[in-house]
Amino acid sequence: MKKLIPYILSYFIVATCVVVYERITVGHMRSSSSQYVIVDSALSHDELTVKLKQAGLPEASEYILKPATLYAVVYRFAFLAVFVAAFAGLAYLLRRALRTDISNHSHDV
Repeated sequence: MKKLIPYILSYFIVATCVVVYERITVGHMRSSSSQYVIVDSALSHDELTVKLKQAGLPEASEYILKPATLYAVVYRFAFLAVFVAAFAGLAYLLRRALRTDISNHSHDV
């Protein structure tokens, strides 16, 4: 169990950082409404926006999500890679600080 402590602490620290970062950067862009509708349409983003405005829902066009671009996908993978590296580095440092790899018995050679 002592060997798991650095990993558990690292996980909680990194997970907390990810949640805080996501809340700060993305949280303000989300709708405060708890009602979401998924529309599967062959229309382009602009055409769907025009149709929604014609139907009397102009504010709905603000929340239409576009398909992810290659840049967004690469950014997301890089973002996650940074936090995985932070987790691994923090786990290594905590393991060294807590000396979980060293056994309690001294060996005379």
